[in-house]
Amino acid sequence: MRRKERRRRRIESPVKNKVLTSLKEVRAAVKDVKNSLTDEQVFLSIAFSNWMKMIVKTLTSRKDIGVKMFKQESEHPSVAFTDGKLISINIANDLVNNPTLELSRLQKTHAFMGILMHECGHILFTDFRLMRWEEDSIHRNNIFLTPPAVSATSKTFTEWMQENKAGRLILPLYHIVDNCIEDGYIERRLLGMYPVYAEKLEFVRKIHQRYQETSTVLSQREKGIEDINILVSLILSEAKFGIGGQLIDKALRKSEDRVVTCFHRIRPIIQKAVIQRNVTKRRQHVNELICELYELLKEFADNADDDSEMKKMIRDITKSAEKESEDRTGHTVTEKPLIGKEDGEIEDPFYPEKSEEPEPPKTEEPTPEDSETSSDEETKGSGESDDETEGPDEPEYDSSIPKTDEDEDRMLKDVEDATATEIIEKSQNDAITKRWLHDAQQVKKEQSIHSRCPLDIDRPEPFLPCWEKEHSECDLTINRIVRPLKRELRERRLSDPLTGVYAGQRLSMHEIYRKDLKIMTRKGMPDEIPDMECIVVIDESGSMNGDRIDNARKCAYITYESCRELKIPCSVVGHDETFGSCDMRLHIYADSANLDPSDGKRIFSISAKENNRDGFSLWAAIKRLSYSDASMKFLFYISDGQPLANGYNGYNGKNDIQDALRKAHSENIKVVTAGLGSDSEAIRSLWVDGLPNKIAPLFLDVKTELLPKTFVKIIKDALK
Repeated sequence: MRRKERRRRRIESPVKNKVLTSLKEVRAAVKDVKNSLTDEQVFLSIAFSNWMKMIVKTLTSRKDIGVKMFKQESEHPSVAFTDGKLISINIANDLVNNPTLELSRLQKTHAFMGILMHECGHILFTDFRLMRWEEDSIHRNNIFLTPPAVSATSKTFTEWMQENKAGRLILPLYHIVDNCIEDGYIERRLLGMYPVYAEKLEFVRKIHQRYQETSTVLSQREKGIEDINILVSLILSEAKFGIGGQLIDKALRKSEDRVVTCFHRIRPIIQKAVIQRNVTKRRQHVNELICELYELLKEFADNADDDSEMKKMIRDITKSAEKESEDRTGHTVTEKPLIGKEDGEIEDPFYPEKSEEPEPPKTEEPTPEDSETSSDEETKGSGESDDETEGPDEPEYDSSIPKTDEDEDRMLKDVEDATATEIIEKSQNDAITKRWLHDAQQVKKEQSIHSRCPLDIDRPEPFLPCWEKEHSECDLTINRIVRPLKRELRERRLSDPLTGVYAGQRLSMHEIYRKDLKIMTRKGMPDEIPDMECIVVIDESGSMNGDRIDNARKCAYITYESCRELKIPCSVVGHDETFGSCDMRLHIYADSANLDPSDGKRIFSISAKENNRDGFSLWAAIKRLSYSDASMKFLFYISDGQPLANGYNGYNGKNDIQDALRKAHSENIKVVTAGLGSDSEAIRSLWVDGLPNKIAPLFLDVKTELLPKTFVKIIKDALK
């Protein structure tokens, strides 16, 4: 019997899902979480991404570049990629997570900063649009930018590619070779431009080079790696580190091994390409490299087994590109430039007389002076030129980029603090959602008219664009209303001192002359300020569009922020229902138990949606307020018409609403409602008619724009 009673009390009492009710509890929880943070939690946090964004802004002088940290584990995991607008870094890449390295969190941070600096180099120096143009040309079995020296090999290669339609197969390999050259070029430029910050990039280069040095030609062959793949690794080592020749075993250096012979033939091309500042000429060198690899590419395309390592890798790359719209180098491009020849003539890359593909869009012909640099002008942030300077000066010191290990350790600790705070905020939002869900489910059990309706509770994300646009005007209104009231309440709490009394805390020098011995002074008894809690409920039905929802949103924000300034617990809830079904939704924009002030920004995501089931939201708000210990409880309800939902309309909705109002009266909850738009009389009839005056809510028949001030005035009058 006792067990059943305890179980019944547990169901009827509010659920406590670790909702933290004081700043002391929050600080203790943040400290506990910080001590148990994993590397994955830190590197995937918003705080870490924001830190990376500040670094990008410093290095590129661009504010529109985003940074995304993600985790993707696969057989060939990507390291990082960018499309010129967003930098994405895989925290599960092989460079940082190699088990033989055992990097600390600080060292991993160091590595991610180096990887980020590398991607900033792509934003500064890589012409994404020209790259896309070249890719389309290769895909159509052509070469757009003809190599500087048009040899018989390049002609033979082009004819073979067109005859066998091998462009699609070669394209992933072209990505790899192009990326090797581009990586070598941008890292040379970065190390020269930012010597103070180059330590981060050098750290990543050392990790990469450490494994490249052990991968000699013979060691790779012993592992069954194909010749074309070995040659690609030699190209990368030569382009980035200049050590391609060191990876050739002594036994092969004077032999006629085709990989060695081919590498010696293309080595001068690699060395010229990685120092070529002009983007068009650099890509021509890439095309020359591809042509020189003709024999190996032909053999790979014609004879390689479908189960070969390279073809497996190409299939993985192709699937990844189709799934994520990324190329192997990690550069995603959406636009095509028009690149002219050095003599100013426009070259058609697709040979329309030989192909059925549509011509590229026409643009004005570039002048001879602009032909080689047109791609740089069209690509924002590209720093290419033909002069011999090393590009822009190193940026002034920014606190976002630490110069010493101590600075980096300090900033990493700040990120850990912010990450722990993020986790606590998320757990608080989950706890708040669960508590509202518990109360709403209790309402469904108690009110049969809503029992068959599915229920969803959510915590919408803040809508920052709307907040930035509208909050300033609302804050001025809040300041004008709340400032005098705060001063008045403070004076009432302190009260005036009492002088001329027999007993007190100190002697009053002004009363020392008195013979009746009333010469002491003491503090007066402060006036009691009544405890109060409020809930604002917003109808988010489709009819609440335009000015109605805008005014309701401002009203909710002003009421919430005014209460927060006055230390009054306040919640803001929106409700709607799916059209054509009875899926009820409660949107918890602000909760009185949440200590995070970001709820004010969350209110600006209030918007008109679908149907409305007014009675259910009213019951749920009353249920939440019934648990409050405050002596005064206010429920502000904003709507614009009759209830309208599946099986729920004006008739049964009116009975349901008025039953809820009777329940509110029994719980000592003061309900205040207002009608928006032209349906004011209909709303009055729904909420007021048929109820005694002591039960009927306070109905406000005021202009919509005056509603926020009226709500706050009601609170102000109640406090006096």
